[in-house]
Amino acid sequence: LVESSRVVRDLTAKLRQDPGVAASNLVAICGLERELAKDFSRRGKHSEARMLFMDAIELLEGRRSGALDPDVEQAYAGVLTELGWWAARDEQRYDEALVWLQRAEETLEVLAHEPQNLQAILSIHGVRKTIASLFGRRGQDESRRKLLESHIRMLERLSERGGGDPAIGLLAALARVDLAPDKSASAKIRAAMEKFPADRGLPQRLAEKLAVWIARDIQSYPSDPKSTGKPRGRLDPDVHARAVILALESKCEALGVYPALLPAAAMQVCGIAAGRATEQRKAGRLDDARWTAA
Repeated sequence: LVESSRVVRDLTAKLRQDPGVAASNLVAICGLERELAKDFSRRGKHSEARMLFMDAIELLEGRRSGALDPDVEQAYAGVLTELGWWAARDEQRYDEALVWLQRAEETLEVLAHEPQNLQAILSIHGVRKTIASLFGRRGQDESRRKLLESHIRMLERLSERGGGDPAIGLLAALARVDLAPDKSASAKIRAAMEKFPADRGLPQRLAEKLAVWIARDIQSYPSDPKSTGKPRGRLDPDVHARAVILALESKCEALGVYPALLPAAAMQVCGIAAGRATEQRKAGRLDDARWTAA
């Protein structure tokens, strides 16, 4: 891994001396640096991860001085977002994380004003959700609410424009029910999905977001993982698992995405269970953790 990092940084140093290199090659190399940085981060080598992130940012900044290239802008925002995630998750440096994420947001805003730029809109959606999460962690609930409401209004305006992609309307509906959940959430999402042409599937990134919402909406593990005391009336793990699958099937059918989205939604539930079990183990609730894992 160390040798791979050295080779890639030697290559980026040469690319800085060649202004004629294709943008697609720059984007590909920076994508490789991002993956290497994440590998170093997983191994606890944070200084090496930061060095690679910063190298990718510097390389892309050199190309951004010319005419606007959407691929370069998206790649640049992607590195900034990864760096923000890393600073928050692995370093707990939330102020720094917010700076990186807001820079990513500013970069994507230029691309997200047109409804046909779906990938940029999905990217800025992810960045703003992350910023909102950081606001929540810092107790800045009003800042979080204002950011999300402004973002939702932007999505709704874009979805209503002539030629607007129905995927943007679905994204707006998901954001709206996430900010203010209510009993009509499924109906709102179903109404947004009915605007899709019959012969068109969901874009992959949007399908992933819908799978996350489905997994959370069925509330397969609704109890507070930090609560004390042994839960009563707990189902046998096999019975609970079957009930969760039935709930997922019912929700997917109601939204018209059964069976296509069932596996992705089930994987999201597994992720929720793994996170819950980890928190229970940390709290010393080993019996609860074993039941959740089972």
